[in-house]
Parts: sequence; C-alpha cells; structure tokens
Amino acid sequence: MTTAPSSDLWSRYGGRRAGAAAFSGLLAAQAFPSADLAPLAWVALIPLLAVLCHDAPDVGAWHGFLQGVVFYLVLLSWIPQVVAGYGGLGLALGWLVGLLLVVVLAGFHALFGAWQAWLHGRLGLAALLAAPAGWVLLAEGLRNWPLGGFPWGFLGYSQHGIPGMLRLAPWIGVSGLSLVLVGFSALSVAAFSPGKRAIWRRTGLLLVALILVLVLLPAWPLPPAAGEPLTVAAIQGDVRQDEKWQDSRRVEILDRHLDLTRRALAGGARLILWPESSTVEQLSESPALRARLGNLLRPSGARAIVGSVYRLPGGGYTNAAFLVDSQGSLLERYDKVHLVPFGETVPLAGLLFFVKPLVEAVGDFRPGKTVGLMGHDLDLRRSTVARSGAGEATPFGMSICYEIIYGSMVAEQVRRGATFLTTITNDAWFGRTAAPAQHFAMAVLRAAETRRWLVRSANTGISGLVAPDGRVVQATGLFVPALVQGTLVPRRDLTFYVRYPQALSQACVMILLLAAALAAFWNPHGHAGRLPKPSR
Repeated sequence: MTTAPSSDLWSRYGGRRAGAAAFSGLLAAQAFPSADLAPLAWVALIPLLAVLCHDAPDVGAWHGFLQGVVFYLVLLSWIPQVVAGYGGLGLALGWLVGLLLVVVLAGFHALFGAWQAWLHGRLGLAALLAAPAGWVLLAEGLRNWPLGGFPWGFLGYSQHGIPGMLRLAPWIGVSGLSLVLVGFSALSVAAFSPGKRAIWRRTGLLLVALILVLVLLPAWPLPPAAGEPLTVAAIQGDVRQDEKWQDSRRVEILDRHLDLTRRALAGGARLILWPESSTVEQLSESPALRARLGNLLRPSGARAIVGSVYRLPGGGYTNAAFLVDSQGSLLERYDKVHLVPFGETVPLAGLLFFVKPLVEAVGDFRPGKTVGLMGHDLDLRRSTVARSGAGEATPFGMSICYEIIYGSMVAEQVRRGATFLTTITNDAWFGRTAAPAQHFAMAVLRAAETRRWLVRSANTGISGLVAPDGRVVQATGLFVPALVQGTLVPRRDLTFYVRYPQALSQACVMILLLAAALAAFWNPHGHAGRLPKPSR
C-alpha cells in the first residue's frame, strides 16, 4: 500500500519516456562543438516530440525540463571550470553557479513541453504543425530577455558549417534555422506515427522531402559586391589569463602585439584589430603606447582597433574598443553595451551576493549606450587621415565578445550603415573547452545573416575571417600567437533578415495564437487524427 504512490510517480514522470526526453537533450548537445555533429540536430527533437504526444501538460513540462537539463549540462559543461578557475569561487560554487544557470535555461524547455503537450491533447497530430513556432518562441526566443538574455546554443547555430542552411540565414536568421530543424523532427513524428490516417503520412513525408531538397541543393552563388577591396588583419596575441597581470610579462605582451602589427602592415593591412583588453595598459591613459602604435601606423596611414578598459570621467569603467589613427590619436570609442551576466556585471546583485567575487575578479563595468558602429566618415582603404566624401565611407560594425551572439544587435549595425563586421574578444577564460568553438560558430551566423564580411580577433583564439555566405576563409587554433590577414569588399546591400529581424518572431506569435484559438474551440473528442489519451 505504501509503495503505490511511489510507483505512480515513477510511471508518470520516469521510465522510458523520461529516458527518451533526456536522450533528446543529449542528441541536441552533440550537434554543437566540440562534437559538432550537425546532422544530429535534424533528428534531436524527435524523441521529445514523440513523448509529448502522450503527455499531460504537467508531465510534458517535466519532460521538456529534463531534455533542457541534459542539453545544457553537456553544452555548457565549461561553465563550472570558468567560474572556479577564474572567478576564485572554488569548484563547489562553480558547479552551483553552473547548475543554477542550467535549471533556469531548462525552464524555458519546460514551458515548451507543457504547451506542446496541452496542444496535443486538444488537436492531436495537427499540433505538431505548431511545434516549430512553439520551440522558436518559448524554448529559444524568451531566452533573449531575462537578466539581459542568454541566447547561447540556439539549435540553428549547430548548422554553422552547412552551406545549404547558411544560404537560408539572410532570410530567416538563426531562429529560422531552428524552425527548419524542429519542423523536420515534427514532420518526421507525424509521418511515422503508427495507425494514423494516410493523409498525415503522405503530407509529412512530402514536407520532409521538400525540406531536404531545399537544404541539400547546391547553394546559389552570392552576388559579388562591387567596389574597392580592403585588406584587414586580426592579431591573436595569445595572452593567457594567468599571465596577463604579471608585471614581468607586460613588456613581452605589448611587444608581441606590436610585432604582429608590423607583420600585418608589411602585408598591406589597412585596418588591424587587436583583441578585447589586449594589454594591461589603458590605452586612453598611456601616451607611450599610443605613440608606439602611431609610429607603426604612420608610414602607411593604416588604422587600428584596440580593445582596452576605459575609465569614465564620473567614475567606473567600460569595456571599450578604440579606433586609432596613424598619428596615435583616438578617433572613436565604442563602449560595450551588452555586458556578460555574472562575468562583467551581476544582475540582482542583492539576491545573488555570493557571485560578486566572480565579477570583482574581472571588473564591474558600466554598459555603453550607443550602437556598435565605427568609422562613420572614414574610408579605411585610403592612406590619408582626411574625412572621406559621402558614398566612400566604410563604416563597420563592432561587437565586443558576448555581443556577437545577439543577431538583432548586429542587424541594427548593418541597418545603420555597417559595410563589414568586426568583433574582438578575450576567450582565454574558456581554456581548452568547447566554448571558444561555440562562440566562433555564432559569429559565423552573423556574417551569413547580414551578408557581410566578418573579422574576428580573439586573444587566445579562435580568430578568423568569415565570408558573407558564412564560409570560414581563415581560422586560427587555440593558445598560439597568430595573425589573420585577408581582403574583403565592403557591402551595402540589406538582407531580408536585416530589414525585418523580428519578422519570424512575430510570425511565431501569430501561429501560437492561432493554434491556441483552434484548441480552445476544437472538439477534443470528435476530431480525426487524435493521439491516445494523455497520461493521468
């Protein structure tokens, strides 16, 4: 008698269905670096969606949560190491912070699971048609908002190396790629569900085949951009985090960046990127550093981007990028707008007081207030320092570190005139984990979405040059000094995604509202194609 409740709980929340949900999370995680098995993303949600076909909403929420927990435990397995190693909190608190983040993020998957299970209970197999929109909006889209948002690991990012999928990015963005992937899984469940009407099977198989044809067809060639090319370079100084603050290494670190700059200038570079927080010296307060850099740039009239901390006149600091001219003068400054939660700032600091030491180890920064657009009136291809005329300027987008994962921010840069994209970062915190490759993959999608060249300078890697179609032209290894150098052509065309970055989200909202309305008025007992009664 006393074991019955326990048995009921296990049959309701455990067993094979729970295992299938967890397996779905594992499959999805393996589609990302470091495993990087992109094809798994096409089938990763099949086990979860099949399980949700038989769940009551509360059980669906549990299965969605379980899928999310496994997914984020694998995807973000590097977080405890980062928190413990560089935040000084110790391994126990590192795991506590990591697990807290996993639980919060998995909550969005629980919301999707509850919604999808409820919808199945009303509409049967027809509910699968709304699953892609539900996933994009509930499991991924809502993650853009709380505490500044954490859009890391959208399913579409797993396709960063698939040309056919990247071809779709200028139209639908990374969320649209997620929509396609979930749609394939949903239609597969509908097509192969036993005992259903033949129309569902035929429709599902037809749409699955259509998706495959669209994605696997050879990519249409990207229309070439007309105009004069620009030679750019990205410096990778390979400054380990534990070496950066050693007084004995300061001169060596600076000399390494200057030597790589000489090599870039010898190769004809007109714009040279130094990484985020390149050196310990604050560029705005170091005339000697500006003079040395200016002496290198002066003969060719080239410019440089240097990442450095900036002390605000009223107190506090910003994480900044400076545009330096050939005289060593600071032409422009961009202050990072989107600070890393628990890395550069602590949301809800009063409640999460135990995380404060992590931020103190890095620095408590103030956010910037302007869009990351630099070189507004400059033609970077010219050796003179004079302002260029209208139509010749080559303004560029600037994203510092974490900001590159926000597609809407980068789209805003392009709408405001960015002709190519740049991003500087310090990924030394991540060590030799999967995080640097995951971070780089997100930058690849920004290039593909906007059809802009992207130049990335990372302190310890991965630095690289990405073409407007998402093709990686150059990429460095981790923890090696390196120089990336290449030629790009500034572009001025605007993709559909850049013009309407919220269009897909708005369409998903409309689909969910329509599905909810149909579910509210649908006869829950008399319609065809209904799945078995949800578990009680």
